[in-house]
Amino acid sequence: MRRNRKVTVYVEGGGQDSDLLRSQCRQGFHKFAEAAGVRGVGFVSRGGRNEAHSAFCTALSEREMDSVVLLLVDSEEAIPEGLSNWEHLASRHDNELRRPEGASEENLFLMVQCMETWFIADVDCLKQRFGHGFKTTPFKEWPEFEAVPKATVFDVLDRATADCETSYAKGSTSFEILGLISPERVITKCPNAARLLDRLRKHMEQN
Repeated sequence: MRRNRKVTVYVEGGGQDSDLLRSQCRQGFHKFAEAAGVRGVGFVSRGGRNEAHSAFCTALSEREMDSVVLLLVDSEEAIPEGLSNWEHLASRHDNELRRPEGASEENLFLMVQCMETWFIADVDCLKQRFGHGFKTTPFKEWPEFEAVPKATVFDVLDRATADCETSYAKGSTSFEILGLISPERVITKCPNAARLLDRLRKHMEQN
């Protein structure tokens, strides 16, 4: 009897010293994937991007033949034209992450330029989550969401929620929002998110 293929995604997020945040990170990604119709994928949080990369490399080297191991981290900035995802990560001299032996472009997915880019793709969700005091004026009709600088994304979230009972913050709030946003809205504005969900669906369809 053929076993179901195990698909595991090592994700950036959750911090290194908090089991609770790592659990909330995993739950957020699970909810986002399930809302997109992708079920059965395992998400693993080890903390920052270096920890996620290290855990991915170890899992890739030890994986069983019928399993799939993927890495999902922030791109931190726009991906220069002509560079592959792995080349982009290796080109970041302040925090380079290199492609391990046995990995291909099909093992690496990026949140461009950060997870919060997905959030600003669903303003209605943010408005409902933060409630009274939420401002929509900081949001623009960006022609390319993945070209919006990371600093701008965080500035928009800060200004939009400044007068709310709770303002935007990394951590538990961000992972809660991840589990609430609409994947349909995200993939229409973030091609790299669409690529991730498409690949996960194809892996699960092969089970």
